[in-house]
Amino acid sequence: MTGYYVEGDSWLHRLRTSTALLSALAVITVLGVVPRWWLVAPVAVALVPLYRSAGLWLRHLWRGLRTILLLAAVLVAFQVWLQGPLRAFEIAGQLVVAVLVANLVMMTNRVTAMVRTISAVAVPLRRFGVRRERAELLLALTIGCIPRVAAAMSGAREAAVARGVRPRLVTVVPAALVTMVREADEIGDAMAARGL
Repeated sequence: MTGYYVEGDSWLHRLRTSTALLSALAVITVLGVVPRWWLVAPVAVALVPLYRSAGLWLRHLWRGLRTILLLAAVLVAFQVWLQGPLRAFEIAGQLVVAVLVANLVMMTNRVTAMVRTISAVAVPLRRFGVRRERAELLLALTIGCIPRVAAAMSGAREAAVARGVRPRLVTVVPAALVTMVREADEIGDAMAARGL
């Protein structure tokens, strides 16, 4: 999930957050249980008009796709070698569709609404010591870290290009990790200062 919330008034923006999350979970679960090309392909094709009906352009679709293209390519090459091209297409397609579905939900629902919806599950667990406020904080940090990781990777790639270095994994990943560790340290300090 790499998307940021995009302002809009489409039917997907107006959809209840719980409905959007449950629908996404259902699609991803079905694809996980039945990862067949005849199911993956139509869902992938249907995502394009879904993005457009939400007022999102193809650049929003590409933003979610570009972050996993390298992983998908490695996965395809590995699976072609192990199980053949059809199975490789099914597994890579399952991954791509899952990310794009999650991205669509993130772009049409505010993080606060998603956090409140998901943390509502923690209410019945209060008797076991689970505090809703802490669950909401954990969820907000987790969801917020997803685009931060994507931004760190993108920044490291751009920095490598600016220095005239070919942006390969061995140069990009360590730089991105340094950025992420620094940000995590700052978040930890801020939480400690507030007694959390």
